[in-house]
Amino acid sequence: MSRPASSLTVCMALVAALSFAPGTRSMASASVIDLDQCHLTVLFLRDEDGSRVKAEGWLPEQYTPAEVLGHPGSSSPAIWVFDCAEILIDGVGGGSGRISLVGIQIVDRLAHDLWPTHWDHYLVWLHSDNEAVAAAASAVGLPAISVPLISFDWRADDATTTASIPWTGSPYEVSIRGRVRDVPHLHDNTFQYGDEPGAGPRLHLVIDPLVPQDRFCLSALEPGCAGVSTQPGTPMSDFLGTAVGDAGADHEVISHARIHILGRTR
Repeated sequence: MSRPASSLTVCMALVAALSFAPGTRSMASASVIDLDQCHLTVLFLRDEDGSRVKAEGWLPEQYTPAEVLGHPGSSSPAIWVFDCAEILIDGVGGGSGRISLVGIQIVDRLAHDLWPTHWDHYLVWLHSDNEAVAAAASAVGLPAISVPLISFDWRADDATTTASIPWTGSPYEVSIRGRVRDVPHLHDNTFQYGDEPGAGPRLHLVIDPLVPQDRFCLSALEPGCAGVSTQPGTPMSDFLGTAVGDAGADHEVISHARIHILGRTR
């Protein structure tokens, strides 16, 4: 999801994007995942008690959680779900697959805490029904879990997209009902891991500039348009805690995206 931007804003975003191009922080590139013909739906959550993610150990002490705009002291968990017709890992075809990235927005790169298209995250879990994706992420120490039979139902009623992740430890379902058409935009997002910011393994997502387009919704204007459900007493339930669905972005088909799996730098 993005907002119409001035030329100055676009330039700032491009500069910020370039500042994290692979290699500029001496990153150790382990694998490259190419994603073709994908849908992407993203759930943005809001937890008014932003200190909880640290107090309960979901976010290491050295990271700073980013606040939800207009909600001082809050934090913003997020769930990103891809549904792709074809996935290649280091140029080798691995079939279709779905990937769910569960994270917490963090303060890292300049200006990247302002627009979801450029948010940085701390990665809590990666779930995928593509075993090669889970294995490649696990190989560098990321919290990746293979979850067979993930389902993704894109706009079954021309409005609501539902992703169901039947993780044995904690099944959950994300639902987004987007109605407002967004403008084309770029994506440059990170999903970091480890105790030290900028040093541990991570994912770097790049989607071809000004290609992605979505329908978004804001819960403040349309209550219940974006949310996640899970079973009480499970890890996902504990992670969500008091967080509620704040907004959602449900993308049209993305012809190509790329995820760099980056290893520990020190």
